[in-house]
Parts: sequence; structure tokens; C-alpha cells
Amino acid sequence: MKIKTSITIMLFAIYSFPLSAFATWYNTTIVEVSIRSHSSEKYYIRTKANPNPANCASTWAGASWYGSGSSYDQALSVALTALAANRPVRIQIDDENCDSGGFPFMNWIQIRE
Repeated sequence: MKIKTSITIMLFAIYSFPLSAFATWYNTTIVEVSIRSHSSEKYYIRTKANPNPANCASTWAGASWYGSGSSYDQALSVALTALAANRPVRIQIDDENCDSGGFPFMNWIQIRE
């Protein structure tokens, strides 16, 4: 008997935006993860899709992730794991808010099968 084991890594951002409100879901692939701020609690995830439903000012394809502590570390681990393994991800982007750099906020990231 063959048992399929799958590990799905899911996490929620601990931030001021509710997960269900003002959010759009995307299935995409991560291209780059980078820190583009002086803050160590903010990084950007660039994806093949260009999720920008809030019409934020940035033309860079991707979203910003804010967090601290384990939320930040887990999101960074999920993003880097998906990038290294070339795995698709499911992300949730805030529809109504942009950060100070003009990027949409990412509220959720999950590695897809």
C-alpha cells in the first residue's frame, strides 16, 4: 500500500489586516526573496504573477511581508524553501492597502503540492 505523505506549510501574518477581508488569492511561483528596507522585519517576495489589486505605486512584481519574531521567520522559511525547491505557492495579497514603498501587503503564503 502506497501512502502519500504531504507536508503543507501554512502561516498567517500577525499584522493589522484580517485574513479574510480585503484579500485576493494567487497561485504562482517565487522568483526572488529580498530585504529592501532598513528594517529587519520587512522583506519582499517577487513572484511570476504580478499581484497588485490595490493598484499600488510599485511596478516590481511582488509583495511586502511585515512581521516580527516567529511569524517573520516562518514566512521567510516558507518563501526560501519554495524558491529552492522550485515549488508553486499560494499567496494572499491585501486588496486595499499598500506599504510606504508602494508594494501590496502579503498576508499568507503556502507551499502547494
